Amino acid sequence: MGKVLLVQSSETSNDLGASVTRYLPAVNGSPYVTSTQINTQKTWRTAGTASKLGIQIRANDRTGGTLTLMINGVASALTCAISGTGWVEDATNTASIAAGDEVNIRVVSGSGGTAFGFKLTSWVFEATTNTVTALGMCSDTSFGTASVTYFQEFSSQPSAWTATESNVQINAPVAGTLKNLCAYVSANARTTDVTMRSRVNGAFGNLSITIGAGLSGQFFEDTANADTIAAGDLINHSLTSGTGTESMTFQVVAVEFETTTGKSFI
Repeated sequence: MGKVLLVQSSETSNDLGASVTRYLPAVNGSPYVTSTQINTQKTWRTAGTASKLGIQIRANDRTGGTLTLMINGVASALTCAISGTGWVEDATNTASIAAGDEVNIRVVSGSGGTAFGFKLTSWVFEATTNTVTALGMCSDTSFGTASVTYFQEFSSQPSAWTATESNVQINAPVAGTLKNLCAYVSANARTTDVTMRSRVNGAFGNLSITIGAGLSGQFFEDTANADTIAAGDLINHSLTSGTGTESMTFQVVAVEFETTTGKSFI
């Protein structure tokens, strides 16, 4: 077992109005914020314990506000009250996560005032077995290009798909296993399949999910395959489309990185 700090950070501030409820993904990546909870949930395939949920408030003159780790759409015991600005954290409570639970984060702004903004949230995950880091991204992004292969890094926003793979490769700092590639698709008008695959050192890995033509409102994942990663390997993932330019919208895209040495990916 090893503890991993999962950070959701952004260059721009997430500014909320008064008494607003928003959700964001719990994976390590960018804190895409939305009013639709299912668009930020990830099926957690590794059991463990969550702790030390926190948020960095950059601007706030509203009264009240909360940050909560959500499990299967329900508030867990891991929550903190938001008052003023600066770092706020629940350093006392924990929450158990079972394999198969849907996990995400909820933030509720306070009432009154004129400003409430944040750029960063984080929490600690301790897997029951080994050390597992959840890498991912979430954004309400549409894709509609025919017959192409684009590349993307893990822990980013999917608006940055590119045909230049070297721009999005991540150097693995430790050896481990890449597994449980997944994606949630909220809308899909495409008439041909789209395939998402892991990439290791510029070649296709073993992880692969196929998003069938017209299928949406569901989670697609590969729980059967895995990639063995050496320290220094370059990893990312790809998206390959068939013919047609119909639109597909995806939300959470994530993968788990497991080590047996107590070291985390980040």
